[in-house]
Amino acid sequence: LGYIDATRFKSTEGRARVVEARRFASEHGYLWDELQAIYMLALIDYQSGAIDEARAGFREVLQLAARTGNRTQEEEAQAALRALDAGTPITIPS
Repeated sequence: LGYIDATRFKSTEGRARVVEARRFASEHGYLWDELQAIYMLALIDYQSGAIDEARAGFREVLQLAARTGNRTQEEEAQAALRALDAGTPITIPS
C-alpha cells in the first residue's frame, strides 16, 4: 500500500512505509523482500522525477541481486537501467 500511496497520491507517508519495509526486511534477512522494497523505492523516485536517485536504487538492486545469485531481479534491474538510459517508461515487472 505504501507504494500505491507514494505513486498514485504522491504521498511522502507512502514512501516512508516502503522505507520502513526495506529496513524490516534487511534486519530480518528477508532478501527477496528487501530487493523488492529497493526496486519500489527506485520506481517511486523515478515517477517523482528523481532520476539520479532512481538510477542509484536500480544499481543497488542490480548489485545485491548479482551478489546473492538472484538472476531474475538482476535482469529486472538491468532492464530498468536500460529503460532509464533510453528514456522509455519503467514499470513493476510482472
